[in-house]
Amino acid sequence: MAVYSLDQVNAFIAKKQCLTNDSEPADIVRIAHNICGLHSTSPTVPYISLFCRMNGNLKKEDFEKELYDRRSVAKIRSMRKTVYTFPIDMLPAVFNATRELVRNNFERYMQANGLTKSWCEKQSREILKVLSGSSMTTSQIKAVMKTTENINPVINAMCDECILIRGRPKGSWKSNTHHYSIFKEYLPGVRMDGVPVGEARKLVLNWYLAALGPSTEKDMSWWSGLTVGQVGKALKESGTSVTWVRVEGYDEKLAMLSSEIGKLEGSGKSGSGTVRLLPYLDSCVMGHKDRRRYIDDKHYDYVFDRSGNATYSITWNGRIVGVWDASAEKERVIKVLLFGQLPRYVIKKTSSLARKLGRFITGDEVQVLFCDSMVPLPRRTAGGFMSPLKLSGTRFI
Repeated sequence: MAVYSLDQVNAFIAKKQCLTNDSEPADIVRIAHNICGLHSTSPTVPYISLFCRMNGNLKKEDFEKELYDRRSVAKIRSMRKTVYTFPIDMLPAVFNATRELVRNNFERYMQANGLTKSWCEKQSREILKVLSGSSMTTSQIKAVMKTTENINPVINAMCDECILIRGRPKGSWKSNTHHYSIFKEYLPGVRMDGVPVGEARKLVLNWYLAALGPSTEKDMSWWSGLTVGQVGKALKESGTSVTWVRVEGYDEKLAMLSSEIGKLEGSGKSGSGTVRLLPYLDSCVMGHKDRRRYIDDKHYDYVFDRSGNATYSITWNGRIVGVWDASAEKERVIKVLLFGQLPRYVIKKTSSLARKLGRFITGDEVQVLFCDSMVPLPRRTAGGFMSPLKLSGTRFI
């Protein structure tokens, strides 16, 4: 059995993730499909994820048209109980594959906060009455209901069950205050109950392998939130569509789609000049539990916090070689920290991409500020991954 190098695997995955210069051109919907969903818990992340995969050929309104006007993609809580944006045709499988773990999470929340089933059901009925034929924010719903009670958990649970759906935000692209609509009114042609759980999990894990394989069962469990046993069962039921390969540095075999073996064997360093700046929690960086494949151990704590959340990262040839930070956008500054000595063209490309991203984020020209140190994320408070270079040393502008 052939043993594939990490360079091969990283180049192969980077190309599938639309992160190389020779990745196939794709539109918003195709990218969301190819990378198996855009991480969307934070409102700005899917915009930046798309921007870096479309070589900067994205306007914010382009994504908003697909999400809120054409409704070719939609947000749903799914993997690891976090919100992702998927193409509409993937929603039923994603929903049924992860519904149990999302529902169990809300039931634990109810118990911890003293919410009764009867109270939640009563609020749900009232919310449906208010939203019939309408789209409203939580505040607007409460005003019509004439209530001061906290109905946010019920609205979130109704979204999780695809009774409601998150629509256009109130305010800018950075807002997490959504208008809510009744799911079947918003997406009348979409049936969410048509895929049995076993088939749904098999489909989703095959999509994952198409986007992020070769991977271990632990990787797939981390990404999806399913147990290793559930992952193994789905892979076994996939039959000959999944094969197992050896990758250097791994004792166990890794799973991938059988149809992609030839592409992996032909993969190398065709994208050797590829540099990309990814947002925090990007789908690619969050796709594997074992991060050895794309980051050196000595740099791990500069990219991941104690919970495994990934910060803004800079990749070169599929490996993470630095971090960047857009949290100082009010000062029109993008900060950059590179790990070690890198070729001059990588530094120049990083600076150029940072300026492009800065214009995209702020709507104005920005300065690129290089830093020479940062506080490791595990030593920061919760949420530090969203501003990794806030406490950093400056080298030059």
